[in-house]
Amino acid sequence: MLNPDPAKLRYLGIDLHSRTRRRIVVVLTWLAFVIGMSLLSYTLDTQPFFLTHPIIGFYLVALAVGLFTLASVFRDGGVVKPFHLRVWHIHGMHGDEFVLLRNLDDWARYQHGARLTELPEEQQREVLRTYRVGYYVFPADKSKTPERLDEREVAVRNQASTNALKWVTLFCFSLAGAYATKTIPIRSTDVAMTLLTLGIVAFNGPRSLILWNEPDPRENGDLALVQQVSASQVCKGFA
Repeated sequence: MLNPDPAKLRYLGIDLHSRTRRRIVVVLTWLAFVIGMSLLSYTLDTQPFFLTHPIIGFYLVALAVGLFTLASVFRDGGVVKPFHLRVWHIHGMHGDEFVLLRNLDDWARYQHGARLTELPEEQQREVLRTYRVGYYVFPADKSKTPERLDEREVAVRNQASTNALKWVTLFCFSLAGAYATKTIPIRSTDVAMTLLTLGIVAFNGPRSLILWNEPDPRENGDLALVQQVSASQVCKGFA
């Protein structure tokens, strides 16, 4: 479920192959978000400028939420693979989901699941022979791109989404009880910040859980390499 591109498994210069590092980054990211939202809420409630210009405060909050969504470790297509393959919907054609291929690497990933330079020589020749310069759309269900989720990854994504929904629901029930008993004063700024926080948690919660739980991909790669070498040695032994 982690991005197969090694360059995207780094965030702020930190190699996130290790699950321990990923967990530290997840905790620090959410801690920075909660502290930032709390300070922002306090500033909007206490500074006279924002009390007289609430629209500026709204834009400031929107900017903070946008930066967190687009620049944090949870951004779509970053450390975690995209949850959905980017497709084009073309009605009136057989099948309505297509992928856009724009260059040679796109064509290589579509046919063989890797960039041109990562393919064996025979497959490289095939890609070069069949490639045509231009922009083309092809059926998404035939794509072998590594960005497409396999069955295990779909199950991991669905389970993470379900668990995140459970946590958000529990938080909502807790807030409802606190507001009902009036243990928390209700202010418009706090309510708005709470709703924004719930939305951010619901949107980024599944990726947080995936980053927290996914094993180090290098361990799986080492295992596959050992198995491959062992199989080769067995074949040579029989020969």
